[in-house]
Amino acid sequence: MLPSKFWRRTALRKAESVWMSSRTPGANNLHWQVESQTPWEEDGGSPAGFPVPVVTFNPYALGVWAQTVAGLGGTQIAGYSFTKTSSRLALLPSIPSFEDFIATTSPTARRLAALMAAVPVQLPIARLIQQTMLPQSDTTHLAEVFLSGILRRENDCDDPERRLYRFVGEMRKNLLDSIPRSEALRAIDRISAYVARRAGLSIQDFRALLMFPSERGKGEFGLEIDAFGRVAVEVLKYLGGELAAFAEELEGNVVAAAMAAHGEVSSPEPTLKTFSFDVATLVVVETQVFTFDVATLERRRGVKGSAGGWVIQRQKQEATGIIEVLEGDVPLELMEIPGGTFMMGSSEDEPRRFESESPQHEVRVPPFYLGRFPVTQAQWRVVAGWEKVERELDPDPSHFKEPYEEYDRLSRPVEQVSWYDAVEFCARLSRETGWEYRLPSEAEWEYACRSVISHQSSVISESSENPAYPPFHFGEMISTEVANYHGNYTYGEGEKGEYREQTTPVGYFQVANGFGLYDMHGNVWEWCADPWHENYEGAPNDGSVWQSSYKNTTKVRRGGSWFNGPGYCRSAYRDYYYPDSRSYNFGFRVARSAPRTP
Repeated sequence: MLPSKFWRRTALRKAESVWMSSRTPGANNLHWQVESQTPWEEDGGSPAGFPVPVVTFNPYALGVWAQTVAGLGGTQIAGYSFTKTSSRLALLPSIPSFEDFIATTSPTARRLAALMAAVPVQLPIARLIQQTMLPQSDTTHLAEVFLSGILRRENDCDDPERRLYRFVGEMRKNLLDSIPRSEALRAIDRISAYVARRAGLSIQDFRALLMFPSERGKGEFGLEIDAFGRVAVEVLKYLGGELAAFAEELEGNVVAAAMAAHGEVSSPEPTLKTFSFDVATLVVVETQVFTFDVATLERRRGVKGSAGGWVIQRQKQEATGIIEVLEGDVPLELMEIPGGTFMMGSSEDEPRRFESESPQHEVRVPPFYLGRFPVTQAQWRVVAGWEKVERELDPDPSHFKEPYEEYDRLSRPVEQVSWYDAVEFCARLSRETGWEYRLPSEAEWEYACRSVISHQSSVISESSENPAYPPFHFGEMISTEVANYHGNYTYGEGEKGEYREQTTPVGYFQVANGFGLYDMHGNVWEWCADPWHENYEGAPNDGSVWQSSYKNTTKVRRGGSWFNGPGYCRSAYRDYYYPDSRSYNFGFRVARSAPRTP
């Protein structure tokens, strides 16, 4: 199954190229006739070697192969002959130099080997690196690495999927020198989450086992966990910097555990105690710059614009985010929400406001990530197929199951999901990725919706004791040309618009707010983590979830929906519903805590 250019990298390199044929149907290879320059038989006429035919998977070659096996004379097939001497020589592998490896492999294979050098070498791990970090590679590039001679077996595990390999000589260090340090750290982070999942451990438990090695908790995947610890020590020490001290501490723990396991250290029977501790891990968060259009509605008296007396102004902006690939080609995009301070709630002169939006109060929100879009039906279907944490999930709960215009229906937001369903979705996502996913707090949601430290800073009234933010991130007005809500109703001096009577695909209007977030007004209600409170009296000012002493209380939802008029889609509007309720306008988007930056 390998291309012919790789044949000579296998044991075939020590065999002789021959032609062979057979006149007996179904004859054993030993009885085939072989044409060779070398004498083929020894004393007594017994064969001196073993002929191995080579067949490629194309119609002509398979036809010749079939005729040869059928014993039809006159057909020949190419192959190789292994003699006793060549078989022994084939077991004596040559060790290539780093320069030889670079000179004889493709650039993609070289990069794959360099990424593999940062982690234990095992077939499933190599494939994972291909899928997540080098998608342009294929099985041919994997064959280039494994057939290059730079790897040796580390164990004799019968299962090839669990067999471990090591790099020969200084090859690992040479390969690590060929890629940026951040790439090596990213590979370590990806593979640590993978090994933890295979062992049935949380990422925190896995890291604790690395720092404090013990046979307890490793289960059947102790081999992979130990290998990860050994390689991590070697790689982190070589990368140096602030990671070297961590690697030395990790190495000391690994050595001590190994000595204790082999009885080389005698110690009195320990007294078992339970300790609580924090495990800090340095990870590389790969970010991406997103470009998007920000829309504002500006009043143009006497000018006929796209929204009657209001004109939609668009401008290009950029913001940073991350992409979590859930499965296959289904991504989950999150925008980086910078930390900042804002006034939560509505001012007393905002049209259609409610007392539950008072009193306005200053809130400082730490940095976090928030879904670029509401969770889609495609994303829901993937995560609903993962193993449950607390409760089962319907893989296809949505009411709207038809395509919308030229858009696939899976690009619509998922709806008919309860608050409990959304929490389960986040729990599965957290377990699978190793990151903490959750519903946003009510303060985080409003802060992100307003994007007040971005393009809207110019429309905030600085003179008032309580700053007057506009009702929408579009400004003072909203239009059905930029959001999906009940267009038969109006807000302020706005005009009626289209009532679509259904959800629209996420990002359908191709306009975002200053943080790069789409569909914050309308489309589907979005669950927040907070229980409902009648107003903001006593609310926290740090952006955290405002907890309640009551169990199973109603939960906050924000943003309005396709079914609601524009007044319910305002940034400050608050609503609530029972956590087990589902409706064809209930959806959500996920938040993720930002890692601390050293």
